[in-house]
Amino acid sequence: MERQVIIDADRDDWDAVASDVVQTRETFDRVKLGVVAEGGEEKALDFEGSVVKQGELAASRDPAIVDEANIALELVDALESVY
Repeated sequence: MERQVIIDADRDDWDAVASDVVQTRETFDRVKLGVVAEGGEEKALDFEGSVVKQGELAASRDPAIVDEANIALELVDALESVY
C-alpha cells in the first residue's frame, strides 16, 4: 500500500493518494491489536504516526509524502518482525 502512495504521488494523483492512505489506515486498524499483543506497541505507534503524517501530507498535496511513505515501508518491516 505504501508503494501505491509513492506511485500515485509521483503521478500527481492526489485523490488516489488520499484514498491509498485511508486504505492503509483501515488495513492497519485490523491488525494493530495483534501487533500490540505480540509486544509491538512501540512499532505500532511509530507506524500509526507515519500514517497520520501521510494523511496530513496528502491533504496538503505535499510531495514530501513520498519520503514519509518510504519511512513507513521501513516501519512495515519492523512490524513484520513481531507479527
